[in-house]
Amino acid sequence: MPLDYRLHSLLFLSFILPTLVNAIPHPQEWANNRRPRPDTNTVPDHGNVDVRQAVVDKDGGTTTPPASGAGKRGLAFNEASPSLESFTNSDITWVHNWHSQPGKAPSEFLFVPTLWSDKSPHSDNWDTLAKGHPYLMSFNEPDIVAQANMPVGDAVSAYIKLMFPKRTDSVKIGAPSVCSGSETNEAGVPMGTSWLRKFLEQCNDPNTCVA
Repeated sequence: MPLDYRLHSLLFLSFILPTLVNAIPHPQEWANNRRPRPDTNTVPDHGNVDVRQAVVDKDGGTTTPPASGAGKRGLAFNEASPSLESFTNSDITWVHNWHSQPGKAPSEFLFVPTLWSDKSPHSDNWDTLAKGHPYLMSFNEPDIVAQANMPVGDAVSAYIKLMFPKRTDSVKIGAPSVCSGSETNEAGVPMGTSWLRKFLEQCNDPNTCVA
């Protein structure tokens, strides 16, 4: 007499379920095999640079914010964002807001200034605002007309003048932050990685322009 099809299913499950269950590690074993969290406030990829390096205060002096956690994770925010206090004592160690002043960024985090564009008022006090910061970001979406709107040649010239002189053994500078687009903007300028590729091709002199 043929077996009922439901019995076939039960027999299959009776064999396969114990195998699957036994293959799943016990929670304690899982925890024991996890990589330990870093216990230092360093950024290994940058030669153990202290992520709490001094930042410039309003009086021109420098202060070192307390540790907010360990690791390299950063967070983008603006004034409309919810309070960042909930990230205190997390793996978040730095923040940026696309601009050169921290605004409401809590002092627990390292603030990374961005030179939004080479136009006034963004570039007016850049030398002062960039002073004392170990990391600097450059030009917010220069490939978008409604944002920094900088043709590649103009961006290279501005980078040579405003960004590259800030680069030292202890100060890291970032290339322009392009959008995720892959077409051309209203001005016929390629966007996204196409824009960035052209920028890097032209910014290739180790003495004046390296991103």
